[in-house]
Amino acid sequence: MSRNRPLLSRRSFLGLQAAALAAALPACSSGDGQGNAAPSPEQRTSPRSVAEIRESGMLRVGLYSDNKPFSFVGQNGYYVGIDGYFCIYLPYKIGMGIEYVALDAPDRYDALTSHDIDLALTVMSPADERSDEVAFTRPIYHMQLSLASPSASPITDISQLAGKELIVCEGTYAAQYARETWPDVQLRPYQTYTDSRIALEEGRGAALLDDDLGLLAWLKVKKGYTLSMRGLGSARYVAPAVVAGNDELRELIDRAASDFISSGYSKKGYEKYVKPTITENQVAFLCSNDDAEATQ
Repeated sequence: MSRNRPLLSRRSFLGLQAAALAAALPACSSGDGQGNAAPSPEQRTSPRSVAEIRESGMLRVGLYSDNKPFSFVGQNGYYVGIDGYFCIYLPYKIGMGIEYVALDAPDRYDALTSHDIDLALTVMSPADERSDEVAFTRPIYHMQLSLASPSASPITDISQLAGKELIVCEGTYAAQYARETWPDVQLRPYQTYTDSRIALEEGRGAALLDDDLGLLAWLKVKKGYTLSMRGLGSARYVAPAVVAGNDELRELIDRAASDFISSGYSKKGYEKYVKPTITENQVAFLCSNDDAEATQ
């Protein structure tokens, strides 16, 4: 499996997304909120402690900018989506501002292990190939894989991919699953979710393997495609992640995640960003605090 990974994309955004926060939670200052680029973090050999993060005033959080409805940049230039909604909630619970760092999927583990970010909200799971390099909080939602293909030539069995290419977003669980489960299938990997979806539209592959919720959101606005294979692999937990060994920060974020769930804000995030974007209900999407042991 390829280990070639591009450099970290640092389209950084400061602030707490004040407009969204004002509609959801008590106000909390965390920067200028204007999308101004932050200085690149210094080279480090160890993660920042909670004390260091508090002194700086900003928790560096890595998110996707193009993975609707998980996290994406909305029309107002702010991060939105279910993960973006958790970021809106975080400063209220931990008393710090948020510096947003846009990541592509192949960057997410390297960004944590090189200490460029403190926290990743990039649909990460203990089922991921490199999950031993990070520590997870309690999960916030569940995910499963599905396959999208053109309605006119649907791929309903993996044998139909013989002599064809399967599109994946590199660095994701979908790419990992495809390599491990279908070693004979030719993959056509792309670095971003946007590029992988465009590749399917342009016919550069016969099908696209991805998280089912992301595909459902895309299919809502893209006609002529269908989820031709559903529920591939086991359902997996998705949770915020910090670098392995940063236990104090993991515990701090874990408490915030617990409150996010128990307060009902995870449900509000689902209702606001997830439910309107899908064409059908996602069964058992949100986790409860009873699922906490799944990622420990």
